[in-house]
Amino acid sequence: MFISQIFMGFIHFQKRLEKSASRATPVQAHPLAFAILQARHLALLIMAAAILFTVPSASDAQISTGAINGTVSDSSGAVIPGADVILTNTGTGIKRSTRTTDTGTYSLTEVQPGTYNLSIQKQRFSVANLDGIKIAVSQAVTMNEILKAGSVTQTVDVTATTATINLSTAANGTAITAQQVAALPLNGRNFTQLLTLTPGAVAVNVDQNASNSPNSFLGTRIGTVVFPAINGQGNRSNLFSVDGLIDQGVMGANYAVAPIPDDIEEFKVSSLNDEAMFGGVTGGVINVVTKGGTNDFHGVAWEFLRNSALDARNPFLAQVTALHQNQFGANLGGPVLLPRYNGRTKTFFFIGYEQFHQTLGGENLYSVPTASELAGDLSDQPHQIYNPFSTRPDPNHPGSYIRDPFPNNQIPSGLIDKNMIAYAQLFPQPVSTGVSGFNGLDTTPTTTNQYQGNGRVDEQINQNNSMWFRYSRYNLPIQAAGGYKGLIEPIDDYGWNYGASYLHIFNPTTILQVQFGRTYDNAISGSAFANRPSNIISSTGFASSFACGFAHGNGGCLVPNVSIPGFLAGGESYNADGQSDFYQYSANFTKTVRSQTLKSGFALYPTRFDAVKEYDTLGFNIPQTANPESPGNTGNALASFLLGVPDNATYRNSSEAERGGKIMGAYLGDQWKVTPSLTINAGIRYDITFLPPFGLASDKSDYVGNLDLNNGTYVLQANPGPCTTNVKAPCIPGGLPQPNISVSSNGKIFQNSTDNIQPRVGIAYAVNGNTVVHAGFGVYFDNWANFQQLNQNVAGTWPQVQLVLNTNLNYNIVNVTAENPVPGGGGLPPATPFVNGASYADPNFKNTKSDQWIVGLERQLSSNTTITANYVGNKNSRLWLRETGNTALTPGPGPVAPRTPYPYIQSGHNYDTSLGSGNYNALQVALNRSPSNGFSYLVAYTWSKSIDVGCSDRENCSVQDPYHLNTSRSVSSFDLPQVLSASVVYQLPFGANRHFRLPNAVLNQIVGNWQLNTILTLHSGLPYTLVTAGDIANTGNSGNYERLDVTGDLSLPNRSKAEWFNTAAVAVPHQYTFGDLGRNSLRSDWFRNDDLSLFRSFPIRGEKSVEFRVEAFNFTNTPTLASPGNNISIAHFGQVTQTYSTQREVQFALKIHY
Repeated sequence: MFISQIFMGFIHFQKRLEKSASRATPVQAHPLAFAILQARHLALLIMAAAILFTVPSASDAQISTGAINGTVSDSSGAVIPGADVILTNTGTGIKRSTRTTDTGTYSLTEVQPGTYNLSIQKQRFSVANLDGIKIAVSQAVTMNEILKAGSVTQTVDVTATTATINLSTAANGTAITAQQVAALPLNGRNFTQLLTLTPGAVAVNVDQNASNSPNSFLGTRIGTVVFPAINGQGNRSNLFSVDGLIDQGVMGANYAVAPIPDDIEEFKVSSLNDEAMFGGVTGGVINVVTKGGTNDFHGVAWEFLRNSALDARNPFLAQVTALHQNQFGANLGGPVLLPRYNGRTKTFFFIGYEQFHQTLGGENLYSVPTASELAGDLSDQPHQIYNPFSTRPDPNHPGSYIRDPFPNNQIPSGLIDKNMIAYAQLFPQPVSTGVSGFNGLDTTPTTTNQYQGNGRVDEQINQNNSMWFRYSRYNLPIQAAGGYKGLIEPIDDYGWNYGASYLHIFNPTTILQVQFGRTYDNAISGSAFANRPSNIISSTGFASSFACGFAHGNGGCLVPNVSIPGFLAGGESYNADGQSDFYQYSANFTKTVRSQTLKSGFALYPTRFDAVKEYDTLGFNIPQTANPESPGNTGNALASFLLGVPDNATYRNSSEAERGGKIMGAYLGDQWKVTPSLTINAGIRYDITFLPPFGLASDKSDYVGNLDLNNGTYVLQANPGPCTTNVKAPCIPGGLPQPNISVSSNGKIFQNSTDNIQPRVGIAYAVNGNTVVHAGFGVYFDNWANFQQLNQNVAGTWPQVQLVLNTNLNYNIVNVTAENPVPGGGGLPPATPFVNGASYADPNFKNTKSDQWIVGLERQLSSNTTITANYVGNKNSRLWLRETGNTALTPGPGPVAPRTPYPYIQSGHNYDTSLGSGNYNALQVALNRSPSNGFSYLVAYTWSKSIDVGCSDRENCSVQDPYHLNTSRSVSSFDLPQVLSASVVYQLPFGANRHFRLPNAVLNQIVGNWQLNTILTLHSGLPYTLVTAGDIANTGNSGNYERLDVTGDLSLPNRSKAEWFNTAAVAVPHQYTFGDLGRNSLRSDWFRNDDLSLFRSFPIRGEKSVEFRVEAFNFTNTPTLASPGNNISIAHFGQVTQTYSTQREVQFALKIHY
């Protein structure tokens, strides 16, 4: 095979490229060498594009289509060449045909998912008709057939088995049918809940897109949303597509526009593909195929109703949360019939529309300072509080500081910051909640309204040409609670996804498909005080450079978002975030030559980004009022607030844009059916992400910079000139040159990852007609997960003044006040970028790489049941790792700066790198029974372990020691060792035409036409880490990074909500040391949930019926407790104060099938 030679050549090329990349980054390399390297990659892409049109190449699976192949032989085993093979879609009547090659094989690719009849005929043999063949998305069905001697006038009819095993690839995947989508209970009718039925999929999201709150900058989704971690990859490492068009929220790596469940034909979760056409991510590819019209008119109308009357109470609340929810819609599909035009077997349409309306009462618990506490009486607080204004050097310990304690934790009124007391007037009054430790409850309802629709037209132009067009759109306005009473969060989330596909069949063995699409998703959100005093800014004394100067807010001012750990947090903001805005162009060329199916393809995704971010934050913490020499179990965040001594502050007032970014990929694949029993897949794929420069020249937002901690320099994207010429930012105080400041040579901060070469190989061997053994290996890169957000690190940075971040404030001597925590504000930039905190990233940031493998077997147990067992493993490198930049190399007393790699650079800022690594090993088992006699099920079990270092993929935690990452090596935050998911769809066997038919017609009507459906989920508890507030090690790190010391046995014989682990077995580390407790060393409660639905159908005539259903989510009302308080510095340490699961919720629905 010529593919094998190319395959080995690409492996050799990749090794050379990785070696060269390890010696020098593109920025550091010699310009000529860099140009040659770029030229080599450009040549690679040109070659791939040329192959698309000149080399006969194909694969047997499109993202939105399937395929069928096989070998035709006679009773002696001799192959039969030249046999006519005709495939007919039972819904549309559209036919595809081919002939067997001289090896007796046939292959039909780019087949729309559906039910088909297959006819095979050859002179001197009887005609073989196989009916009811199900072809799923991304599935290659193998139908080997033996023709019997006879006449073509003789026909042998066979009903295909409803369950088939995969004889063509080693790919790992699970298909979910339209019946399962329509029948299984879905809370809020969000299809992503069914992703958990895939082995290897973990319904735990620890990424930024875990938040489904209305003010999430990654957008809002209705219903119960699952963005899983698949096969040990991060939650951002998945790719959503609808009808072969990428439907990705680029910012958060979630879907952009969710399809209406009743409009879904089926979807499949694919991973570990040995076919080179799949790429762009390291996790799963979720391929959704929407319904199209058929030769008959069909449709469904529905309405789902929920309210709190039958719901159970959250065990941590005194009463049931108020709810009213209404979800209704309809769809219709069929042939296009116009005057003098009959579209049957040619032109089809399908349209759908749905509305969602919900009013949900709030149930947010928090703690509010009491009147006595606001007056300075903190005698009820358990830890001793110290006076930060008494801080002075310790004469007995050079480099250390001492403070005086407040007697009986009473703060003198003369030290209380009156401006903070004025701010506290925004806090709600304490109330009785019935929950220990909480005296605040926000019951403000959240009102959600979604309007969604889509339309699709399919056209069979002639036998060799077909096309379709689809348009989907949604609008989601929300009025939400803001975190505590008095705060509101309005949002307007909207987007669309549309596209077209054209398929041309040159001949039965040569096919070209081209596609075009557009995806757009935008979210405008913010927060505001409903009854904001008109003088709140002046009465609180905040500097106008900190609280004002915004384009939005009352008078251009936003009340700072104040956070007090252990109490409450909230404030005002405005965000307009472009989640997705990209076009897509792709082409795939298929050629079948004898027993080989060859495929090549090319895809281009030009992107753009626009956003407005306006907010000011002010954080208080414990260390500012703790004992500097023994901070463990001392200090109080509320005391720091009352004294006006902040820990951190952020000012962001930026308009952000990116132009010129794109993702591009090309592939070449070969599927070789060596024998009827053995298939080999081999291929090569190349992807490249072209990171755009940040900002626009038109508004000077492109004058930004970034820290390069590889060499201690600050790299400017462009030089705006000195401040003597430009009288306001952006400008360079003193002009250039300056020590340790450089200007990018190519006008970009972040450089492209150009080594994304991905070889693939897989085999499938049929041991017999019922068992296949498969194995595969592939290299995968993630081009989507970090593509858009990486550039946001430099938004508004020096020499701009739109973003200023101050961290680790007032740890010793008080030198920053709450009223003016971000000096400068909207004026000129500081003299140097090294004193200004921000979020930065390694300019040589690389795409995540994953080497993945699979070995397993699949067996057909009966005509409708299969079982699959796989060992799945991977080795991950270049994972996204967030750490605190330029911290001290070692813990110790005294100033931090002299112990850092670059003493002139301020510590405490976020710094993103691709230094993470990890691995995953799993046993994955799936048991699948296709519908037969009204009964089907899908069971998925995974026994796995996922390990990584630090906080990969933005897991919302901190790295304790960034210079020794292996000390943070542990199970991933999404690691669940045991996961079991089972779904059942069961038409009860009672009534007319059922197994248990009663002798009375009336009784048959009563007991007949009932259906029971369920989804059962069990999994291990979530891992978590025990930490303490403050910089105990004195390294300049931030973000509750320090783990605790272990002093005893953490386990308890009878753990409870009041004490989930032995809190006496841990302690705050000794001053100037790191904690020795392992990361993610404890686990929360194990999860169990059973969603149940019961249907009663009332037949009308033919396929017309009325269906009444009742659905119960968490039917048994079994609460799963959330992780306990993990910060020893807060009052709820070791206590569970909320549930991980929802309480029982009941829903009624009516459907009309017509």
